[in-house]
Amino acid sequence: MSNFRKELSRHGWPQATLAAGLGLIRRLINFELSVLCMNSGKPYEFLGHSVISVETIDCAERFHKALHGEIPAVDYQWSFERGDQCVANVIDNVIVGYGFSTDLPTPVVDDIEFFFPRWCVYSFASYTAPSFRGQRLAKYRWPESHRQKEIRYGTSPREVYYISLANSESLKSDLADGTPSIRLGYAVWLRLGRHTLCWNSRGAKRNGLGFRKSLP
Repeated sequence: MSNFRKELSRHGWPQATLAAGLGLIRRLINFELSVLCMNSGKPYEFLGHSVISVETIDCAERFHKALHGEIPAVDYQWSFERGDQCVANVIDNVIVGYGFSTDLPTPVVDDIEFFFPRWCVYSFASYTAPSFRGQRLAKYRWPESHRQKEIRYGTSPREVYYISLANSESLKSDLADGTPSIRLGYAVWLRLGRHTLCWNSRGAKRNGLGFRKSLP
């Protein structure tokens, strides 16, 4: 109940109720319901300056060794091997925040991947160490990410991503950071025993993105 009260005070009745309801269902069924988004294409406009530097990380070994102790040790060796872009917030050689992007369909969980149009890139695995949250580190990564994309593609493709509707903090940050994103539709993956199901809304299908079973 205390968690619900916190959700209620920070995010209001509709979102708190939705998050609580999805949490209860996920205790019974393994699934994810997400909103699909695209950045507006406009540069972030914000005031202030971060004393934490921003760097492009191109070495998996450095990435994994430099992670702040509060950041879960997820293995992204596969992402570096296929040439995905990683931009990180670094202080005293320690990575306190990071985000990846790619132009390739990307695993979500076993046997399920996220797909999107070739003229976009997919922004994923954004994370900030808990003690550094509230400093909006993700927005400071944007200029470096934009610069690297222009080097690689000759332009800066639009970014697409998804946010779980149960993730109230990420939904709130998406509205608060930079310019508002464009909502493209909704997508669900669901597991029932040995069966895997994916559903993408009409808007998702029209825009050519969503969840699907991983291709061979």
